Amino acid sequence: MKRFLLCVFISGFIVLAVFSEGDTFEETLHRRLLLAMSTEDYLVTPGDVYKLTYLSSNELITYEVVLESDFNLNLNVFGKINAENLTFTALKKLVERKIANAYPDSTPSMTILSNGIFQVYIKGEVIRAGYITAWSLTRLSHILEDYLTPYSSLRDVEIISRDGNSRKYDLFKAQRFGEPEEDPRLRPNDIIAISKIERTVQLMGEVRRPGEYQLLPGQELAELLDYYGDGFTK
Repeated sequence: MKRFLLCVFISGFIVLAVFSEGDTFEETLHRRLLLAMSTEDYLVTPGDVYKLTYLSSNELITYEVVLESDFNLNLNVFGKINAENLTFTALKKLVERKIANAYPDSTPSMTILSNGIFQVYIKGEVIRAGYITAWSLTRLSHILEDYLTPYSSLRDVEIISRDGNSRKYDLFKAQRFGEPEEDPRLRPNDIIAISKIERTVQLMGEVRRPGEYQLLPGQELAELLDYYGDGFTK
């Protein structure tokens, strides 16, 4: 599936979006916005644009704020909040409580206007190393399709976060057994390192799940038949 990058100005801010062939730019933004608002654990991202409204002396005050690259949210007269690692739900409560404390009975509200995007870097056993555009709900598996070679391993994909922490993920477990923790959402400045396959085995015949499998070190015929092939057919 072809993807495109588009840049426009919205409310004085530069907004970039990656969208799929057949989608309009507006449809992509709207779908992302709905997903962010309906996903309880949506992590806020630099570039997110929020709308604040509250009452002051019976006058409705409305303005927009942007989450900055250092994860600081500048609320003008209400000060700053560092939102790193916060979900939108948690940030919304913090902001609304801060405004309510300053202006009782002001009925503050914060909503998302548009979602920020960021870049991650992919390297290793890939067609080409380089930067990929993602957003807060992009999972690891979503971006790999166009970058893998026939020799790319999905069993030990390493992600190095912006603070230097490293963890490896097994996308086979995510796809086969539905383990979402093995297919994490990406974060700004992540580095994705793809290693080479150590062993690939083609399993055919009277097993429930024939196919080509990437075996881990130490796994032999028994694991191939039972764990990967799901046992013999009747």
